[in-house]
Amino acid sequence: VLAFLLILVPACRTMDPSPTHGLSPTDPIPTVPASPTDPVPVDYGESNGDGTRSYYVDAVSGSRNGAGTQSSPFSLLSHAINRAGPGDTVFIGQGVHVGTSYLRSGEEGKPITLAAWGDAKPVLTTTVASKGTWELYEGDIYSLDVSPFVHLMDEFNPQVFLEGEALVEARYPNMGPYLEDLMDYRRAVAQKGTDRNTLVAPDDLPGGLEGALAVVWPGTNGLAGWVAWTSPVLSVDGRTIRLEKTLNQEETVTGGDAYTPYPGNPFYLKGALSLLDAPGEYHYDRENRILYLYLPGGGDPNSRDIRFRGANSAAIEADGKSHIHLKGLTFLGCGIRMSASNHIVMEDCTVRYADHFQGTGYASYALRSHMILVGDHNTIRRCAFGPTAGSGIILGGKDVLFTDCIIRNSNGSGNDFSSLKLLESADLVISHSTFRGTSSNHIGFEPGKTFGKCIVEYNHFMDHATLNSDMGAVSSWSTDGGKSEIRYNLVETGNRNDNGTMMKLTVGLYIDNYCSNFLVHHNIVIGGEGGLSTNLPNPGTIFANNTVIGAKHGYGLFSVSKDNADGRGVSFVNNLFADLKGLDISYYGTEDGISRSYLGNLADGSVPVPVNPDRRITSSHNLRGEVGADYRPVPGSFAIDGGIVIDGITGDFSGNAPDIGALESGEPMFPYGASWTLP
Repeated sequence: VLAFLLILVPACRTMDPSPTHGLSPTDPIPTVPASPTDPVPVDYGESNGDGTRSYYVDAVSGSRNGAGTQSSPFSLLSHAINRAGPGDTVFIGQGVHVGTSYLRSGEEGKPITLAAWGDAKPVLTTTVASKGTWELYEGDIYSLDVSPFVHLMDEFNPQVFLEGEALVEARYPNMGPYLEDLMDYRRAVAQKGTDRNTLVAPDDLPGGLEGALAVVWPGTNGLAGWVAWTSPVLSVDGRTIRLEKTLNQEETVTGGDAYTPYPGNPFYLKGALSLLDAPGEYHYDRENRILYLYLPGGGDPNSRDIRFRGANSAAIEADGKSHIHLKGLTFLGCGIRMSASNHIVMEDCTVRYADHFQGTGYASYALRSHMILVGDHNTIRRCAFGPTAGSGIILGGKDVLFTDCIIRNSNGSGNDFSSLKLLESADLVISHSTFRGTSSNHIGFEPGKTFGKCIVEYNHFMDHATLNSDMGAVSSWSTDGGKSEIRYNLVETGNRNDNGTMMKLTVGLYIDNYCSNFLVHHNIVIGGEGGLSTNLPNPGTIFANNTVIGAKHGYGLFSVSKDNADGRGVSFVNNLFADLKGLDISYYGTEDGISRSYLGNLADGSVPVPVNPDRRITSSHNLRGEVGADYRPVPGSFAIDGGIVIDGITGDFSGNAPDIGALESGEPMFPYGASWTLP
């Protein structure tokens, strides 16, 4: 962070404050007018001797009338972008580069490249620099009239950056001065008297909350907290909040009051000046176009570098383009849109706060994402994504590699976004990456789609379901996996942000209802309500050679009441449970109109559910045993040589038979996570 600030602060103060925009591919390439004293260069950039050119940009030392060379760089990125063609490279130097660039396509073997210039750490942003004079409002709160440049701002989702760090919109309860750790934010717990029109807070509330926004994770115990819902505040009386909207949308799949507020539901309030009472908070009065700010350390903001989220949150637009290479770039308050874009390479890039919003309900279909890379033959490596209110990245396509990346603190809105939202894909690999902090799941397969042999392997998943409930680190619902494999991953579920008195359901690896054809094997899952879960029906899905440590129960199954629980086609073999806090199996289903449940242990290595033997899952050679600190069975365990061969899964083994669990005796621990860490 310190290194980033050292770059960002001086660069912001010398940067021309007006946004610069690249052109669409059909726009003519402009010339740069000369000043009376500076002649216009005849040729821009430097020739590479092979027909390609290199262009150089430096927001600090460059000039509007530069030649785009190393000795005379452009100051504006758009001047280089507008000239770059197939095979050309734009080297981006120090400073903050403001605006949206519309890229052309390169050609096979001749990509258009945007890369950091030497050791520079260029920041690409669509944020807007603060202009005008901050006036003292009261105490340590200052105000700024933003009407002269409000057309450049995102008025509907205001966001404030102080020296490159995002501050917090004023709220109840307070969460701290910075948004960086947005997975840790506090929420109030709804009290007795809460219903579909009412929230009852645990504390007396200030006045002036009419029109504020209530954000609540509603639902009854067991059907609760899947996504956040919102309503404007109608009125407040002491601790009682009357909602403008009635929150009681029907849950069409499971039934019940999954979206109706109940006591125990978590919530928070935002969007009122009376909530601005803590360092690091801001409030935007959209009607009067006044922004109020309380600096983290107090004091006068006039001498500070302050920026606001821009009206456009994409620094690069390249939908439908191909053969583009991005390297060594940082994006702040914005992201990249590349949909139906092929042969893209993105490496050593950082994307922070690509999105900022608060959706209501299942919002991903309605809210435009600004970190999307979908297409064929693409590679993303050594990149960092997040924090963000939406998905860290939306990914998909054929022959795609996502590797050695870090995604952190995604889906701060608590809606149906993921660290990595995976659209319909085939032959796509997600590997050797670190995922940490998400309100929902880390990898979410697109519902209702058919995938083809995608691989999720050697990843480190930490701290999912921090705000939402009933989530897995890797999760799917109504998805045909097409023999996709989830293998050799370490899942640490974490234990943060309990949802008040509402049941908190955190699953390690979760293949939900109406899925099929997933192969889940050789994973280690630590902690959580349930280590593994297969909701029914789920034909063609196999859980094999996984190790579950310290979960409440090892394996969970559930079927919706309108369905006749059917485990046919599901296999659960060679799995090892260790140090469970409860029983081995948790099963709730409806069979032939009768509600059934089984909260018990393995029966001779098998899972004795459903009750109807004609609809049982296939299971054998599972074991509850002990493991050491290295996640392996302890010496003398029945897990050693205790498994059976499963074609295409167990592979080579050292003894007379495969071991039960994720690790074979005598073999090294599989590698997992990114090869690097964030500073």
